[in-house]
Amino acid sequence: MANLKCDAKNCIHNAEPYCCISHICVGGARAQVEGETCCDYFKEKTDAAVNKGCGCVDSQKNPVVDIDCKAEQCVYNKDCHCHADEVCICGSAACDCEETCCGTFKAR
Repeated sequence: MANLKCDAKNCIHNAEPYCCISHICVGGARAQVEGETCCDYFKEKTDAAVNKGCGCVDSQKNPVVDIDCKAEQCVYNKDCHCHADEVCICGSAACDCEETCCGTFKAR
């Protein structure tokens, strides 16, 4: 499990600066640079979702999460699981998962 900081403020799972779910997946199987990765669990925070009661509350902040990783060329990926001590998900203005990235990605 890794310490996770999430900058994707427009994600329904964002509990600044953390995540309110205990497990995420970083996508980007063929990624060679961080911009080719993404948080597959990003879901845009919309008024409709918030009105349905979706989203985070302070008690759900998870500074440590389990991270599956599809980025085969990342040095921290071992058996499709992230082994970095700290991970940063970037995408402060993201509206979909493709506008996020793993800021911790480091190519082999």
